[in-house]
Amino acid sequence: MEILKNIIINDSESFWAGISQNPNISWEIISKNLEYPWCWEHVSKKKNITPEIVEKHPNIPWHWVTLCENINFHFKVFLKNKDKLSKWWHCVSSNPNITLEHINQYPDLPWNTYILSANKNITWDIIKNNINKD
Repeated sequence: MEILKNIIINDSESFWAGISQNPNISWEIISKNLEYPWCWEHVSKKKNITPEIVEKHPNIPWHWVTLCENINFHFKVFLKNKDKLSKWWHCVSSNPNITLEHINQYPDLPWNTYILSANKNITWDIIKNNINKD
C-alpha cells in the first residue's frame, strides 16, 4: 500500500488519468466520489457514460470532443448542445451514429470533411452515388 500511496502523492495527475480510464471504475463509483481530481476526458470515453448522465450533471466539466466519439451519443444530443460544441463541432463528424441523412439535413454545420470521410457510416456506395452531385 505504501507504494500506491507514494504514486498517488508523487504523480497524482498521471494516477488520476489512469484510474479515470480503468474499466473497473464505474460511473457509480465516480459519481459518489466527485471530490477527487478525475480526468474528465477519460471519464467521457467510458462506454457507460450516457447523455442522461451528462444532462443530469451539467456542472461536471465533460470533455465534449471525447463525448463526440461515444457510441451512446446521437446526433440529437449534439444539436441540443451546440453551444458546448461551438468550436468543436468538427469532432461530431467522427461520431459513429452520424449518417448521410444528418449531413444532408444540416449542410450548413461545420462538418470536417477529413474526419467525416473516415467515418464508418460513409461507405463507398455513398461516395460513388454523391461524388458528381452539385
